[in-house]
Amino acid sequence: FISSLGFTVTYTFWVTPAIFIAAFVLAILVNQGLTGTYLFRSVYFLPVVMSFIAASLIWLWIYHDLFGLLNYVLLELGLIREPVIWMGEVRTSLPAIIVMIVWKTAGFSMMILLAGMQSIPDELYESAALDGANSFQRVMHVMIPLLKPSFALALIISIAGSFLAFDHFLVMTRGGPSNATRTIMMYVYDTSFLYFRLGSGAAMAIVLMFVLLALSVVQLRFLRTETHT
Repeated sequence: FISSLGFTVTYTFWVTPAIFIAAFVLAILVNQGLTGTYLFRSVYFLPVVMSFIAASLIWLWIYHDLFGLLNYVLLELGLIREPVIWMGEVRTSLPAIIVMIVWKTAGFSMMILLAGMQSIPDELYESAALDGANSFQRVMHVMIPLLKPSFALALIISIAGSFLAFDHFLVMTRGGPSNATRTIMMYVYDTSFLYFRLGSGAAMAIVLMFVLLALSVVQLRFLRTETHT
């Protein structure tokens, strides 16, 4: 249980910033109002409506050591000398899954951040520009402070989703290699329905519930503080 919880925390620690960076960059690009914005917004959001099982199977094919697209491209470019077993090695399995998750979920966080960006009055940007602020300074000192409620909402959704990760790990790694990618939800599932230790599985699920509850309380207090401010 402790090992699975530790891996879940590690996975959450790495995947959450990756999702946020991708979502923030995409939201800024879409918010520019350039030609084709609606098309690109739909393309970025399209993976979100796909099930985790379908997305996992697609990326499992991409990562296949013999027939996968990724190894083929890397071999053709001369970046690797032999196929990489992406899902069979500890050092590559987690980064590979993180890439898939960013592709799958960044569009959802992008929409949350985009809604926050579009709620900021243009007058604030114009006032900052008149005061001599460049584009980077307007983003850092106008946009980001006003996006804190949107950041907080997207953050709690991302963290909760990471702690409840199950489908994609089950399909892509089955907890391997050597149980190195077994999440806490996989451990609860195995304990309850594979080993039929329903009492232990229920106890661990309750512990996980309190962890998510604590995160939700922190989130609500943060949003309340931002709203009052």
